[in-house]
Amino acid sequence: MMKRAILSIAAAALVVVPSVSHAQRSRAASPVKFSLDAGIAMPMSDWGDAVGTGLGIGVSGAKQMTGSPVFLRGELGFNYYMSKDQGGGLSTKGNQIGGAFDLGYSFPSSSTVKPYVLGGLNIHRTSLTAEITNGGSASDNSGAKFGFNGGVGMRFKMGARVAHVEGRYMNQGTWQGASIASFPITFGVEF
Repeated sequence: MMKRAILSIAAAALVVVPSVSHAQRSRAASPVKFSLDAGIAMPMSDWGDAVGTGLGIGVSGAKQMTGSPVFLRGELGFNYYMSKDQGGGLSTKGNQIGGAFDLGYSFPSSSTVKPYVLGGLNIHRTSLTAEITNGGSASDNSGAKFGFNGGVGMRFKMGARVAHVEGRYMNQGTWQGASIASFPITFGVEF
């Protein structure tokens, strides 16, 4: 009887240990991947009437869901929009600080280039500064506004690193009756 119990425990251990080991390998193969991002942001809608092209920097973290082409990504970023002449000695410029939480899908590919789509929710704080030629200026801040985003991108090998290029439509809500939106094109390197 004791011999049978020992054999049963040994057999169960042989079944469970490889399963646990496989689960640990699966988790280890899918860590959060961080990237540094930079690019340009083209203002759209009413925001495009107020400011010039923007330059942006950011950081993001992505987690591939185990055994799935789906990934989750969170990001934080800052965009500075260049001055735009409004006529009559008035020019306006702006900036935004924001974050997004996205759900993405990586298309299966045997190539080193891996296309993906993503979309989600974002939150931005927008600031607009008006400057008058004689030296006066005024600034106005929007507070936090919620919006949504969606876009496409591709990941590829760049030496020993993985990089990505993507373009997205970012709706950043309304502010004082004006629609705030942009189309950033970013390049990022994972580390």
